[in-house]
Amino acid sequence: MAYVIYDFSKVKDAELEVLAESILSKLTGNDSFPNPTPDLTTVRQLLETYRVSLSEAAGGDRLKAEQKRQHKKRLTDAIRGLALYVESKAKGNPAAILSAGMELRKPAERLQQMPLPKRFRVQYGDPGSGQAFLSAGRFEPALLYRFDYRLAGAEEWTTVTSSFSRITIEGLQNYKQYEFRAAYIGRGVDPVPRFSEIITTVIL
Repeated sequence: MAYVIYDFSKVKDAELEVLAESILSKLTGNDSFPNPTPDLTTVRQLLETYRVSLSEAAGGDRLKAEQKRQHKKRLTDAIRGLALYVESKAKGNPAAILSAGMELRKPAERLQQMPLPKRFRVQYGDPGSGQAFLSAGRFEPALLYRFDYRLAGAEEWTTVTSSFSRITIEGLQNYKQYEFRAAYIGRGVDPVPRFSEIITTVIL
């Protein structure tokens, strides 16, 4: 099963012009895609307007640059619409997709194990509150975030899981040293958690 690249948000200005022209050329008269949406006449008009705005913005005028940005977005949205149309009609046929001037999107690689958490941080609350605020860098494939804590020197960890990358731990002993760690939890990967480095801090 083949899929179409339909995110053009990072395509450079001049490259977008070339890409749009190629797609229009290859979709025109393409029997595999008889009724493109949006229609090619509309996309052609958007391309020509974008070309003019590119030329006008070259002088560095801020208003012209903003107008070019707006025209670029309209053209990008139209091409994305064509990409979605092509994908729906191609039914996974890579040859058909390529014939429309589109690029193939690589299938997502399946994770074998979760990565080590990034940007794991621990902050304590107001003195006497017995609180600690834990956070880890967001990782989209993670189903849950696991946070462990214990008194320094203890053997057993207390585990808290959350669907959010930030949590608040309550009821900690004041002026005691605690250890904290974090891990991502996912589906279909090695179930053994990969923990962050242990952070040790005194809860005031």
